[in-house]
Amino acid sequence: MANVGNAVAALVGGAALMWWPGFVWHGGGQIGPSHGDRILAATVSTALGIAWIAVFMVRIFRRQDEFFRQGAKFAWFWGGPMGLMATMPAYIFIALGGLTWLWPQTPSGPGLARAFVYGYALAYIGPTLGVTTAGLVWRLRNR
Repeated sequence: MANVGNAVAALVGGAALMWWPGFVWHGGGQIGPSHGDRILAATVSTALGIAWIAVFMVRIFRRQDEFFRQGAKFAWFWGGPMGLMATMPAYIFIALGGLTWLWPQTPSGPGLARAFVYGYALAYIGPTLGVTTAGLVWRLRNR
C-alpha cells in the first residue's frame, strides 16, 4: 500500500512541477509562442518534475519484492519498445502528409514535418540512451 502513496506523490508532484509555468504565463497551461524566460522556466520545471518522479520510481522499485521487480523489468523491456514500434506506421503516415491527405485543412509543410520527425526521433533516442546508461551502470556495479 505504501507504493500507492509513492505513485500518487510522483504523479501529483511531478505534474505540478512540470505544468506550473504554463498556468502562470499562458493561463490554463496552453502551449503557444514563448519568449526565452518562458522557454527556460518550462524546461527547468519539466526537468525538476522528471527528477521528482524518478525519485519516487526508485522508491517504488526498492519496496517491491523480487517477483514484482522482475515483472516490471520484463514489461518495460518488452512492452516499451514494442509499443513504440507499433506507432511506426502512424508516424510514417503523418510524416508523409497523411493527415493533410485525409483532412486538407490540416496544416502541413516541410517545417512542421521536420519538427514532427525530430519529436518522434527523440522518443527513440531517449530510451536508447537510457537503456545504454542503465546497462553500463549495472555492469560497473556488478563486476
